[in-house]
Amino acid sequence: MEPSFDCNDVAARIAGLVPALANLEDREAVLLRLADTAACALGAERLADDASGDEEGAVTRVRHFGNWGHGPCTVWADGSRGGLDDVALRNAVAARDLDYNDTYIGRVIIHPSDLIPALVALAEARHVAWERLLAAVTVSYEVYCRLADVAQTSERGYDSITLLPLGAAAGASWLLGFDEGRIRQALAIATLDAGLLRVVRQGRLSDWKAVAAGRAALKALYAVRMVEAGFRPPEKVFEGKDGFCERISGSLPVSAEGSAILPRTLIKQFPVQIFMQGLVELAGQLRGRLQGGIASIRSI
Repeated sequence: MEPSFDCNDVAARIAGLVPALANLEDREAVLLRLADTAACALGAERLADDASGDEEGAVTRVRHFGNWGHGPCTVWADGSRGGLDDVALRNAVAARDLDYNDTYIGRVIIHPSDLIPALVALAEARHVAWERLLAAVTVSYEVYCRLADVAQTSERGYDSITLLPLGAAAGASWLLGFDEGRIRQALAIATLDAGLLRVVRQGRLSDWKAVAAGRAALKALYAVRMVEAGFRPPEKVFEGKDGFCERISGSLPVSAEGSAILPRTLIKQFPVQIFMQGLVELAGQLRGRLQGGIASIRSI
């Protein structure tokens, strides 16, 4: 039986934790995940360069979606310029496309680096200092992973990416120097339409598996800009019979207790699902022992 937890004003609770979570920054660990995310994106973009016809996928299609040539943000693959949302989405789709970016296993499984492209693009667009970006990535990871530790989205038919706009909104708010009240508002706005149906991962693999996380991060960028423009969210977003907790996530007893989670996220060695990593490594070791090749295997 789940412990009782008051879902009243989860946004305020998370907003109050943000400064403490920022202090958990492990610079080298953050830099490693930034580099890993960029490498995943560059690899996917390189493969897309060689694709044609039926081989074309989400990375090729997102190139046609945005407007390129002018803007404050940089496409990692070729250095071209674009607007905040277009560049954030393109870099995010590329980073996610090969299923190679990092993983965190909580109550639900997430890929926390999915939110990095949006934060990098926002920092570039607003000319935010590098050190502030590292702290913002830390905040986003810590909020997203701590939510993943307690949320029950899968049981309710929602994908774990549902939690990403909350983590990204917390980090984007910290990046822009929001006070606690405005962080709370950004979290609430990002939460309102955060729900992503779990069907995104079911059936034949679609482009949306690569697109969904990047689009979720855009909800956070939208939220912080709405707050800057003075828009106010509903008073009750998490609580009540129609709130986020009751309808989508279950209770969210998030705290800043414990050590930093970001350094404990798993960086993949192979571009396959995280639970397959050991099997792929084992297959590589066995390959050298099969003198007669695969045909020499009699049984498994």
